[in-house]
Order: sequence, then structure tokens, then C-alpha cells
Amino acid sequence: MSLVGREFAAEEPDRSRAPAAPVACAAMAGIVADRLLDGPVAVWLALVAFGIAGGLGAIRSPWLSSLVVLAGWGGLFGLWHHAWWGAPRPGDVFHLATDAGMPVVLRGRTVQPSWLHTMADGQPETLAVVACEALLQPDGRARPVSGVARLQILRTKTTLAAGSQVRVVGRLQRPPVAMNPDGFDYRQWLRMRGITVLLRADTAEAVVVEAERPSLWNRLQNSRHELRESAVAALSRARRTETAVIGEALLLGSRNRMPDELREAFAESGVLHVLAISGINVSIIWLGLLLSSRALGLSLPAGSWIVIVGLGGYAWLADANPPIVRAATFAIVMQAAELAGRRMALRQALSLALLVVLALNPTDLFNAGAQLSFLSVAVLSAVNQYCTAHETAALDEMPDQPSPWRILWRVICSGFFRANLTTGAVWLATAPLVAWRFHLVSLAGLGLNVLLGPLVLFLLWTGYLWLLVFLLSPTAATWLLSTFEWQLHVLLTAARAAASWPYGHWYLPGPPGWWVLGFYLLLAAAWWLRPAWPRLRQLGVLLLWTNLGLAWGLLPAPAHPLICEVIAVRHGLAVVVHCPNGRTLGYDVGCLAGGEYAAAAVCDSVWRTGSRRMDALVVSHPDADHCNGIPALAERLSVGTMALHRTFLDFDQPPVVQALEAWHAAGGRFRLIAAGDRIELDSQVTISVWHPAEEDHHSRDNANSVVLLVEYAGCRVLLTGDLEREGLAALLTRPRSPVDFLLSPHHGSKVANSAELAAWTNPAIVAVSSSDRLVASRLRPVFAESTAILNTAECGAIRCEITADGELSVATYLTPP
Repeated sequence: MSLVGREFAAEEPDRSRAPAAPVACAAMAGIVADRLLDGPVAVWLALVAFGIAGGLGAIRSPWLSSLVVLAGWGGLFGLWHHAWWGAPRPGDVFHLATDAGMPVVLRGRTVQPSWLHTMADGQPETLAVVACEALLQPDGRARPVSGVARLQILRTKTTLAAGSQVRVVGRLQRPPVAMNPDGFDYRQWLRMRGITVLLRADTAEAVVVEAERPSLWNRLQNSRHELRESAVAALSRARRTETAVIGEALLLGSRNRMPDELREAFAESGVLHVLAISGINVSIIWLGLLLSSRALGLSLPAGSWIVIVGLGGYAWLADANPPIVRAATFAIVMQAAELAGRRMALRQALSLALLVVLALNPTDLFNAGAQLSFLSVAVLSAVNQYCTAHETAALDEMPDQPSPWRILWRVICSGFFRANLTTGAVWLATAPLVAWRFHLVSLAGLGLNVLLGPLVLFLLWTGYLWLLVFLLSPTAATWLLSTFEWQLHVLLTAARAAASWPYGHWYLPGPPGWWVLGFYLLLAAAWWLRPAWPRLRQLGVLLLWTNLGLAWGLLPAPAHPLICEVIAVRHGLAVVVHCPNGRTLGYDVGCLAGGEYAAAAVCDSVWRTGSRRMDALVVSHPDADHCNGIPALAERLSVGTMALHRTFLDFDQPPVVQALEAWHAAGGRFRLIAAGDRIELDSQVTISVWHPAEEDHHSRDNANSVVLLVEYAGCRVLLTGDLEREGLAALLTRPRSPVDFLLSPHHGSKVANSAELAAWTNPAIVAVSSSDRLVASRLRPVFAESTAILNTAECGAIRCEITADGELSVATYLTPP
């Protein structure tokens, strides 16, 4: 058996040789229970105590004793997760922070070296993690505090070593939460890393290093950081900047400098996993260390120790993310078993690796990268067992003395069969999870991974050889860097080409969560019971479950009310109207934080209904915060008609050109609209254009905003864009028209939200799309006391539902203050 394939080796059927497997299952159960139930600490402590009692023989029944011990393990990991994920303790700076940011002077200690990050506007910022120690009062006293903060030094490149005592003058802010359903929750993302608050400093001078007191661990962290930065600096001297950031991800596991465009190309082509350090990387290093130890004539124990230390060192150098911890732990325990002269079952090695990952960070159980890593290894092991049995049977049928050409042909065919079967099995096994978590299915990856397999192997060999030579002699590594760079360029070219294939990938609504859970439970049962369960029966059960999921998706959607969602996109606007017949209307897609943010939120809104189509999109006017999300939207959804007024066609504005080109490239149509026109999507819904008239061409873009009235079951929704000044005056010349739900024009500005507009519309509800949390209080005197004013900056997404009998209700994603 080859050393590279050892990680996926066939396993003996004796399940008793995997005692860590039930412990790993108990650990996962404890973590999931604490996440869902948030049980009290006393429950977990009681389970741990019972487990210790069972382990010490206090219970005579072996079965009962084993169950109690497993319950103790579950309680231990539930307790560990509770300590990691639980609410901040008293004294934590989280209780002092505010959403807007409280000015503070804080003293703390950096727990790891700082690193650079590029902000959305292209400016650099320095990031660090600081353990908070004291809050410095104006009178000079120090108030002890606790907690961990992410320090952000805006628009500055600076360096902070681990173990530095710093004094920071900045703003203590609570991390933002998800503002829309299914949106990215930055607060939870930081919480999974043990960080509770943000500490923002505007300049480098606001951060003063008072002393440097690094511990031994801090010194090791700083040495690792220096090694990584020197390697990154060497990669940056490559001729192509893009290949440098790919090389950094491939060898060192860091994608901080990778642009979103590159990340998206690798994801859509189905080869993003190549950039994640995992099994194949560790296997190559494993093989290299073994071959080197044998070439040096070292004994088996000495060679095994070199492998264990080398793999541990590489995992440490590569920042020890969950996939590499899994792969390195797996390789280390397998090598340790060989050193002890014993053979370890695959289930045992995988279970030990899972326990190590969860011991380092219990929240990694919910990390998509960790989930995909363990899932892929389990599938690869099952495929390898099948291929090994198939090849053994084929060898038995060959003549005693086959010709060399026949042997070569057999090897080629066997390798091609194994590569395709492996790629297909991993794709099929991971596709439901990827579709559920990322709404993406990449067919291009099926064939591309087979074709790129040899290139990736040579690429990794060249990269690791360059890294080794560079660490010993940077000058001697120059020629290897050129070879490595050329291979990276080939990989990038292939990924971009595959991402651009017309039907190479699809964005679509994910499968239901219950179906995904059932699929993987059945897959786990088939893997666990595969010695006793016939393969055809396993396949039949999985196919039956898959057909059930497909049939569920084909069921006719039940009748639902008209839904108008004002998406929370900070400073910008995105509105989605779901008609009762299932068709979808969009009204603007954009925000100043970046069009991708607005497009992702709109796509999530569409996908939640089970649809993947935007039937019509009305663009109010050509401001970037209203239309810069259209290109990203057109890439992810099937598009219909874009409706716009002729004043939108200002080709001197780049967002306009980009929006029109992207919509056309996606197969969308265009329609010019003006006051008096209607948009037909649902026979029960009337969508009327109220402004501007066809001949209107006001000097300001905001005044030309398209105004829509949506009427259903006697209820009226008015969408106003950024309407103000002469455009608003023109609208108010129409007969008085009370509405039930008013989208506040121009993000709640005073100029646009006049008393005349309030009297003319007399709305029951006003929705404001803004990043300013004070807008509602400023608008309160303008509108009637009975009018509810909701602001996305405080409430998150605002959802208005109108039933067929004319009942209107409004719900917000976040609880308003």
C-alpha cells in the first residue's frame, strides 16, 4: 500500500477496535445539546460526576457502566462548549460595549501577533487579538475587566508582537449581528473564536506599547509569525500577484489576502478545497518525511519520531485550522500506532482526530470546513476499500506472467477508475451540505478535480520543496519559486475557465435542513454497518431518501400572502416583493458597504421561498447604493425583466454600465417605464408606476426616482427610492393617497420626509432603510403618533405580510429597542 493512500486505507471490520468512536459521538451529542438547550452548568457537572463514578466501577452492570461513562464524556464536552460559547461573564468588557461604540482607554495584552487585512474600500487595517485587563478612568484609576477583544487599527499598517502590553484609545463596540435571516452573523463568528467585542482605533498613535512581556508560548508565536511573513514576502516577489496569494493559501493555510473574485472562482469551479490545507497536504509531507528518514538510514523509531514532530510542526506553522488539525492528528496517531507495532482502525484514528479538534475548540463542530473535511475522509476510506477489493479480484484473474504492456494498461485503467470514482463519491457525499450551507452546486468540479489531480500533486511537491529550501537558504529557492509560480498560474487559469462554463455551476435554494440531516444520518449508518449491510441495500436506501427530497421540492407551493421585505443593507436599499402566485419583484439592490452584501441578502430572501428567479427588478435611479448589487445578483439568480426610467441610462456612471451589462449577460430583458405604466406579475396584485413621467428629467438623480405602488387585497404599499425635492413636489400634485406601508424616501432624510408627504400618505407603518440608528427619533415629529416607524439599523429586515382577506401584519428580524 502506498504511503499517500494510507490515510484512506481499508479497515478491518472489527468495530470493537474503535473505542474512541462512541466517545466522539457522546462528545458531539453533548456539544449539540448545549448549543440547542443552553443547559445549566449543574447538569453538565452532574453528568461528569456520574461518568467518573461509572469509570471507577461504582456500577456493576458493564452495559450500564459504559452508558454512564459515555454520558460523562458528553457532559464534559457539553460543559466545555458552555464555557466557550456561554454568555459573557460579569466583568467582561462586552457588558460595557455599545452597538455604536463607547469611547474608552483600555489596557490589555496581545495574545497573538497582529496581521494585515484589506477593508472593503481597499484601505489596509491592522488586526490583533487583545486580552483585556483594565479600563483606565479619567481620574487615573484602573478598573479591572476581562474578556477578549479584536483590535482594529483603521487605515494603518503596523506590527504588534504577541505578549505586548498595550494601551488603546478607541471605541469599544459590540460586534454586529446578522440583520437578515440567513445572513452572516459577525458576532457569532467572533464568539466561536473566543472574542466578545471590537476595539476600534482610528490611528496607529492611538495604540501605545507600554511593555513587552512575552511568555514562552508568545515567543513561539512570534517566531512562527516571522517565518510565515518571510515566506509570504518571498511569494510576493513572484511576477503575478494572484499566484502569490494562492500560494500563501496552499502552503500556509491563510486566505486573508485573497480577493473575493479569486475565492469565488475557485468555489464555482469546484476546486476551492485545493486551497484548504487538509489530507493530501499532510499525506505528501508524511511521505516526504518517511522517505527522507529512510534515505538517511534512520531506524523505524527515529523515523517515526521525525514524522510526528514534523507533522506537528507543520500544523503549528499553518495556524492549526480544523482540517489540518484533523489530518495531522490522524497521521500522527497512525504513525504512533506503527511505532508501537500495532495497527489502528480507521474509525479509531478519525474519532481521536475529532476529539482533538473539539478539545481545541468545541464550536468547530459547526464549522463547515471541519464538517466537509471529516466527511470527505470517511467517503474516501469507503471508496478505497471498494477499489482495493476490486483491484485484488482483477489481479487474481490475470495470467501468472502478464506482459509489461498489459500491466501498464491495467495500472492506467485502475488509476483512472479510482480517480473518477473517488471524485464522484466525494462530490455526491458533500453536495447536499455545500448546497445547504452555500446554495452552490458545481458540476465542473466533477471532471476538473480528476484532470487537475496530477497537477495538484506536482504543485504541492514543488511548493513544499520550495518552502523547505527557502527556510534553509532563501537564495537557493529562487528557481523553485519560478516553477511553483508557473504551476499556480495553470491552476488559476483552469479554475477561472471552469467557473465561466455556462452550466458548470448553479446557485439554488438549499435542500431542507431535515432532509440534509436524514441524508447524513443514513450515510453514517451505511458506513458504520457496511460489513453487515449489503451494498445494494445501502444504495437503495440512500436513493429512496434522495428521491423523497426531490419529490418534496416538486410539490406545489402552498398559497401564501403577499410579502414585502425591506432588506437591511446598512446605507442602501433592497426590497423584495413575493407575490401570492410565487413570482418575485425586486426594487433596487445596492449599498455603500458593497453590492455583494446587498445581493447576498436579496438572494437569501428569494431562496427562502424555494425560488431561484427574480422575475422583475425595478431600479429607482442610478446611485451606486441602489444598483451596485445587480451584477452579483445576476450571477446567482435566474433573471427576468429589468424595469427602469430613461433617466437611469447615464452611461457616465460605472454602476449603471456594470448593472446593464451583467443583466444582459445573464439573459435578462429591459423595459422602459414611466408614470401610468403597470408591471404584470400576479393577476391579484396591481403594481403601478407613479413617478416620474416619461418626459421628466430633473437635474438631480434622486428626484428622478421611480415610485411604485403595490396593491393587494385592499392594502397599499408605496416604494419611494430616494425621492426628494422637485420629484417629491411632482408626486404630491397627485390626489391625496393614503397608504398602509410607506418606504421612507432617501433613507429617512428630513428633506425627503416632509410633513406634506406624511399628510398625503398618512401611513400606518413607515419603514426606513438606513445605517443611522437615530433616524426614527428624528422622523417621529413628522408622522402621526399612530404611525409605527421602523428602522433597519435597529430592527434588521422588515417583513410586511398581507393576507388574501386584507389583513396586514409587520414583523422585524431583530427586536426593536
